[in-house]
Amino acid sequence: MKKIFFILLFFLTFNYANARSEKEIKIGVFLEDLKDIGKFDNISDVPKGLFPENLNTFHSRSTKSQNEVGRIFVQQKGLMEKYPDRLMKAMAYFEFFYMNELKNNKDTLERFESNYPNILNYKNIQKLHNLNKARKTMREAIGLSINESPEKAVSMFYTMHLMFKQSNLEIKKLSKEEKKRIKLHKNISKEIGKAKSLAEKKFENRILDKKFNKDLNKIKKNLSKALSKAEHIKEYELLSSFIIEVNKLDDPSTLTSGYNLAGFILGDIKNNMPKKFYHDLTKAKFDTFTQDQLKNLGEITKASKLNKNIKSNDIQLDILNLENGGMPVNKLLDVY
Repeated sequence: MKKIFFILLFFLTFNYANARSEKEIKIGVFLEDLKDIGKFDNISDVPKGLFPENLNTFHSRSTKSQNEVGRIFVQQKGLMEKYPDRLMKAMAYFEFFYMNELKNNKDTLERFESNYPNILNYKNIQKLHNLNKARKTMREAIGLSINESPEKAVSMFYTMHLMFKQSNLEIKKLSKEEKKRIKLHKNISKEIGKAKSLAEKKFENRILDKKFNKDLNKIKKNLSKALSKAEHIKEYELLSSFIIEVNKLDDPSTLTSGYNLAGFILGDIKNNMPKKFYHDLTKAKFDTFTQDQLKNLGEITKASKLNKNIKSNDIQLDILNLENGGMPVNKLLDVY
């Protein structure tokens, strides 16, 4: 029954996605995406300590947030693993930044809704769509859906910031070989991430065939090159064999499942790799946390367990989809 349901789900989704005009595909953002993109919501309930006291308006806070998002996510992106407390704070700031983007693009959103699909300039709507995907990923990391209020998201991200701020940072000195392996892994992960994103776009019919084929061929070459540099390591040798089989796929749904599974395997490999930074929270004190903050921690802990189950189920569905597409995944995984 589960197998039949899965096949039916993919069939309906793919056929629905195929019912798009070339104009819609070129835009890459659909009318129904507006619900997830959302509307401007003035974030007034703000955790004490997130902003200096003199920044008490949405405008001043959003300006500060934009600067912090740029600093932490772009200028200091190499420090996010070392300082997860800064990362969590940046995610809280991102909620303000995103809401400000919605506020500034109110006319763009209204024109898009009124004139769709006859849109001449769609760069801003594509930008909002991509920012919303990033927002969704950040929220899912702590078990929040895209439908939760920005106030709730800010509160939970800031609670995580306060928790990680109490962690004891231990830095391990890595060998030259360990540093090299980490770099190899990052390069492979980067290309598989691109391939997965591109396959999803194709599956959802958000990209024209010509551009998809061009971008995919480029990614395949870069991924093959990245994997060849790690072929002396058995785990990557096996992953390379799997990627070769995935690259033979031409159906968007199975291709998406293939790269999803490749990403899952990469995550498993990463768990067994040496880490430079360790964050010890065993001595963290929570007596200064408010009741709401303690409630946030409880919800995040519960969501973390639920997310693991969801990811496990999703991977099982991807494996089933690949098997139905004629790829002997279980045999490959047995070897892995």
